[in-house]
Amino acid sequence: MFCGTSPSYDEAKEFAALAGAAQIEAIHDALAECLESDFWIDEALASLAHPKIRPVKAFGVDTDVSINGYKITLSDYNWDYRLWQYVLSGDRDARELLTAQYHVGLDDAGNFHKVEGTIANPSGAFGGGQLLAPEHRAGMLTTQWNLFINIMFAAVPRVAAGHAYREYLGLDLSQNEGIRPVEGEPLDIDDKGVAAQACAQCHSTLDPLSYAFSYYEGIDLKNLNRTGQYRATRPSERIPGWDAAEPEFVVLDRQVDSLVELAAVMSQSREFQRNLAHVFFVYAVGHEPRPDELDEFDAVWTAMPTDGYSANRLLHRLVDTDAFGIP
Repeated sequence: MFCGTSPSYDEAKEFAALAGAAQIEAIHDALAECLESDFWIDEALASLAHPKIRPVKAFGVDTDVSINGYKITLSDYNWDYRLWQYVLSGDRDARELLTAQYHVGLDDAGNFHKVEGTIANPSGAFGGGQLLAPEHRAGMLTTQWNLFINIMFAAVPRVAAGHAYREYLGLDLSQNEGIRPVEGEPLDIDDKGVAAQACAQCHSTLDPLSYAFSYYEGIDLKNLNRTGQYRATRPSERIPGWDAAEPEFVVLDRQVDSLVELAAVMSQSREFQRNLAHVFFVYAVGHEPRPDELDEFDAVWTAMPTDGYSANRLLHRLVDTDAFGIP
């Protein structure tokens, strides 16, 4: 599950000769080793990131589309994968998925390393770098790829907000999950009809999330080099009623002043902890937590603050559960 291979005959025989606590210790020793393996970091962890990153080759750095010999790279989702893999390995703080103001590169030996500051787009490409100033970054939510693929041309980036709420808090507004109405919302600030009775319930939560994303550029056909950039004037330029409405940004009943602050509130929430544990539980056990497994599951994710929000320590707790199946 975590090593990518089955134990050899000799390893299985040696393990079977152990008893009780010695077996449990052997399992945790093997787990610790495997959580540093290429299989876990480069294959398993990366596969868990697919729904969150939603890679599309035609737009990424490996695109086959070119004009006059230049690849039409609009963004590079490898930055997203590396950040995900880095934060969720090595006993690091998982909250940095939403709070990191750095990016992650590979050195000549293939090891992860932090990259501070901005990163220029490759020569001849409209994207592929990370041009966003660090003070406006919010981890996975503000990579050039995430802003490109989830905002695109939207003035009010509801898709980006809904995606963040679903993938990092486990709350799908389209399924009426996580509804927390904000008084006076939805404002229908862009005249999309979201205040209609059939829409208002979800949008009373979604729109106050979306406003914080409105300062970030998705695709600007007049200037493709703006992809992933923060622009203080973007909402006023793109949304006629913005200045008059003075919309408030709200997440989980907390009013915030920016997307950076919104992401920080998300990262500190019980919903974030539970959702991350849920991702690993389903991977390891193969199904949603069942009623008779909920007490164990809750014990795993509620221990995250004690464990320094380490994904590795979460997994050590997970393999100790009856749901995982260690005798």
